[in-house]
Parts: sequence; C-alpha cells; structure tokens
Amino acid sequence: FQRFLEVQLTWDESMAQRVAAYLQQKPAGRILVLAGKGHVSTRSGIPARVTRRTGIRGKTIVTFSPSSTLSNAADYLVLANDENLPPAGLMGVFLDEREDGVFVKGFGHDSPAQQAGISEGDLIVSIDGQPIRHFADVKIQTIDKRPGDEIELTYSHQRVLLGPETRSARFKLAGESPH
Repeated sequence: FQRFLEVQLTWDESMAQRVAAYLQQKPAGRILVLAGKGHVSTRSGIPARVTRRTGIRGKTIVTFSPSSTLSNAADYLVLANDENLPPAGLMGVFLDEREDGVFVKGFGHDSPAQQAGISEGDLIVSIDGQPIRHFADVKIQTIDKRPGDEIELTYSHQRVLLGPETRSARFKLAGESPH
C-alpha cells in the first residue's frame, strides 16, 4: 500500500505543478482538470496543491451517489446512480516498471501467471502480440479482459549462464467470474 500511496501523491504533485505552471503563464486563462474522485475530493489532492502553489482556489465537481457519505467532498456534487463495473481479469502478478521494461516482481495467491511458468524477474515483452514497455501498456492490454478470458504473454526469462530466452505462455485470467 505504501508504494501505491507514493505513486498517487507523486501523480497529484505532478498534475498540480503542471496546472500551476499553465496558470502562471496565462493569468487570465482557465483550465479544466479531469481526475478521479480520490485526486480531488475531501479538499485534498490536486486542487489543494494548486492553491498552495498559486494562491488560486479552483472549484471541484464530483459525482455523488445516494449511498455516498462524502457530502462535503467538493464544491459541486453531481447526483449519479451507483454503477457496478464488471469484474477485472487478473494475472496475479506484482509488476515493477524500470527503464528497460516491465518486470514481474512477485505473485498473488493462486496466480495464473505463476502457474503458467512465469517467474519473478521475468521481463514482459508482449500481451496478445502487443508490445509492453510501460505499466500503462499492461493496463491497456488487459482493461477489457474478464475472469476466464485467455491471454498470451510473451516474456524474457533470464537463464543462469545461458542468458535470456524468449518464452510464451497462454493462461486464463483469475478473478470473480461474472456468471
């Protein structure tokens, strides 16, 4: 969780810095920032960080559902129905993005990727034939995948004394089935 929090805070700071730079270059300008509720609600995140840098207080708008408890989360609330997203298909891997690609850092419980022969330290080369260079590429290739969907993952496995070997594995994604 600590790494997730650090990434989120870095993203908020980066966005706030870009907004502040734009507003300083164009004092009469306006800007609309679209970000997830966690980045703008409860008076923290991007808006507070922009105010800290510029003294300018913007307005925040978030969706509000009848089951929500965050009635003071923003300046404006847009009433919306609760929506249930379909369950995501999961490879069951922890990833580490480095300059030279996306590596497998570890595995979750009952990981289908691990059961398919992928090892810690393997470099992900492609998913379903699409190159993987960044963590975002993994998300793009798997965003519409559901539990039970099959993917083909091509990866580079480092062999002791023999060097890297490119391998492929086909496996079904884990997660709660919608059926």
